[in-house]
Amino acid sequence: MNDTVNGDEWTCSGSVNKVMQGYLLSGFLAIVGLLFIFVLDKSSPDAVLIGCVQLLFAVIVGALAYRGARNSDRLLVLNNEGMFFKGWSNDVIPWPQIAKVEPGGSRISAFLRVELSDPAAPRPMLKIPAGDLSVPMQEVVEVAQGFMSRSA
Repeated sequence: MNDTVNGDEWTCSGSVNKVMQGYLLSGFLAIVGLLFIFVLDKSSPDAVLIGCVQLLFAVIVGALAYRGARNSDRLLVLNNEGMFFKGWSNDVIPWPQIAKVEPGGSRISAFLRVELSDPAAPRPMLKIPAGDLSVPMQEVVEVAQGFMSRSA
């Protein structure tokens, strides 16, 4: 799940940490659900029901983490044509339409801010959550600025 440079294309995958956190949360929910079912079943009449609901949540979280791991191989693609982020749409945003790319947000909710040159666009600023990417934001900014300077 590393970023790759292939000729005139730079690809960034999804964050391994985010997937691992999903698996850990799923495991924790499953353990708590099993404890409710097998340990607290005699002390509370609803313990088995609560444990089953907890196990259902564990399966859902685990499935979402698994899906995220399988779909995160090409999350962000920068090439000579423009920028593509899987969370926006299936379209590549051409470099002439991008005014600047810079880090934004706070330490807790950091994101990569992509400002479009057309202020009348439906979404003049697009965001890429920093936690979704496998590389630091500053590296993405440097690569994006390199592609922007080549296309100018």
